[in-house]
Amino acid sequence: MLRTSVLLVAGAAVANAAGAGSWNYDRCDAINGPADWTDLCQGSEQSPINLCGAVNLPLSASISQTNFDQMINTDLTRDGGVKFVVGNDALTSSVGQVPQFLGRSTGTDDVTWNLEQAHFHWGRTNLDEEGSEHYMENFQYPLEIHFVHYNSKYADVTAAVTSGNSDALMVIGQMFKLQDDSTIGEEPESLTKLGNAIDAARRQGKENVDLSITPAELLDTTGGFYTYAGSLTTPTCNPVVTWINLAKPMMVSTTTLKRFQDVQAGDVTIADHGNYRNLMPLGSRILYKSGDEVISYPCPNRGVVEPAWEGCATSGAASLSAAFVAPVVAALATIAAAFRL
Repeated sequence: MLRTSVLLVAGAAVANAAGAGSWNYDRCDAINGPADWTDLCQGSEQSPINLCGAVNLPLSASISQTNFDQMINTDLTRDGGVKFVVGNDALTSSVGQVPQFLGRSTGTDDVTWNLEQAHFHWGRTNLDEEGSEHYMENFQYPLEIHFVHYNSKYADVTAAVTSGNSDALMVIGQMFKLQDDSTIGEEPESLTKLGNAIDAARRQGKENVDLSITPAELLDTTGGFYTYAGSLTTPTCNPVVTWINLAKPMMVSTTTLKRFQDVQAGDVTIADHGNYRNLMPLGSRILYKSGDEVISYPCPNRGVVEPAWEGCATSGAASLSAAFVAPVVAALATIAAAFRL
């Protein structure tokens, strides 16, 4: 078994990013909320985006991984959100020539990507229609996990990010949809274990909880993927990421999702706001998909509507909050519901 650690954190992709400053997800906070991230997050290739209108990659591409099927002994520590840290080269991924095609790498050899950590994004308590950072075919899911990798040519993830090079990071994103009565029991065992550990830490007031998980159980690569050139989704939102967004959602139970939604962050509950960034424009970028197994519909002409925040608090001190994104209009929701796997 491999040894790593699981941290309950704010969902930041890379901890202590240089120049990140003070920020939060509270759209009511005009000082540190997402409305003021413009100064922290420069560049046009920002993430997340609505995964729609994708075209086929003109090359054969697949995801290969090493040691993801091994059980990892972990320490879970309460500190705000949910993240497990690997921080060595034991777990690796490759996506072939995709980074080169996207202009994210200039080498001719396939890049080996070292897994640094994985973290989750979700929404407010009892609002199960929100939570994921990316939308998939105009639909937002209640939970999303990001597996953050750095290019093995760098000494570590810090060296990769601070290089400023476009080949620094690769992130694999996996969506989770809420299981219903017909799909009971399909939640991955490792996700159930994480939920149980989160709940134990909260109820017992413990700072550390031991558990074992298998990373491969938190990924489904059988349905193909989307890919595009993007950024980290937390300040400083460095545009150095090759995104691989898996197209087949997995299951999360109501019980486990509720345990994520109840995670505490100091004196503030993520439940009040969630921990996901609002959608960014695709701009001149092209979104690709791995092949015909991924069915992609045209993006709506007017985009996905993001309404104004209601009931804003006046405090700018909250350290964890969320950008709320409205559901798609009824017609688009119908299409998305029909498309969901």
